Amino acid sequence: RPQEAERDYTEALAIRRRLAERSPEQFEPFLAVTLKSLAVLYSRTNRIDDLEDVLVEYVKVLYCLNKRAQTAYSEEFSAMLRTLQGYYTQFRRLSPEEADSKIKDLLRHADPKCRGGGL
Repeated sequence: RPQEAERDYTEALAIRRRLAERSPEQFEPFLAVTLKSLAVLYSRTNRIDDLEDVLVEYVKVLYCLNKRAQTAYSEEFSAMLRTLQGYYTQFRRLSPEEADSKIKDLLRHADPKCRGGGL
């Protein structure tokens, strides 16, 4: 039932994005969980282009969470960076160096306030 799951995740994602805009510290962890679930769905159904968008947003959310509470999110953030690098090398055929550069650029352009978190 991937179509039903996608519909439910997409609906939850819209709600959690709005909530995270209003109260990032409270709702970004839930946004991260939803993004991770949607990424797993897209990966299992070979939705490679959709997967990239979700992975990038997930990394940005984890980046903000990690800046606020490093010990709580550092392992997940590191793992997600490795996953994104693997995505770029496997599906986008980038060299590891190109993938690293793309990820560094993505993080450089992440919201400096991390959804209003004042960082």
